[in-house]
Amino acid sequence: MKEILFAAILGIGVGGLYAMLATGLVTAYKGSGVINFAHGAFAMYTVYVFDELTDRGDLVFPWVDIIPGHKPNIPVTVSLGDSMGNFPAAVLALLMACFIGLLAHLLVFRPLRNAPALGKVIGAVGIMLYLQSVASINFGAEARENPGFLPGTSGGDTSFANFLWFGDNMPHLFVWLASCALIMGAVVWAILTCRRRAWVNRALNKDG
Repeated sequence: MKEILFAAILGIGVGGLYAMLATGLVTAYKGSGVINFAHGAFAMYTVYVFDELTDRGDLVFPWVDIIPGHKPNIPVTVSLGDSMGNFPAAVLALLMACFIGLLAHLLVFRPLRNAPALGKVIGAVGIMLYLQSVASINFGAEARENPGFLPGTSGGDTSFANFLWFGDNMPHLFVWLASCALIMGAVVWAILTCRRRAWVNRALNKDG
């Protein structure tokens, strides 16, 4: 019984990761009315950007130079030094994710806001394929492994010994994932609740 309970608690960490991805997917749908099939590709490119910043100090934009060597050259990579710390790299990677989302909204989702549902799906799938191709060109096809930026997830001691007296070790990463999922869910809930109340108050004032 103890093993079953610990396995259930252990699954909360991985479930937290899926919960955060699902929260982003639902939030994008509520804001634009589009099921963003490129949501995972956004996360993939952001992680690649973080790894490139911490490894080489290069900020890589989500496009390619169509005709290399000919002017005007399109800047693809900006060198910021030999390597970068985890915190500034994470901030820049998250800003890159916001930038990619803004481009997708302005160039694809907004023009398709009145299109049929199938047209929106095709647009989202197109973004997904585009980001996968650009990531393969800019970062290569080799798999990468990055220790991440959360404290206690790399190095020697990366788990809580005898977690909650179950007799097994709980990785720090799983606790961080569950905690971040709770915080993210609370923030998104608060934003959506405040927005809904603002809409209701605006409607009541207009009717009054």
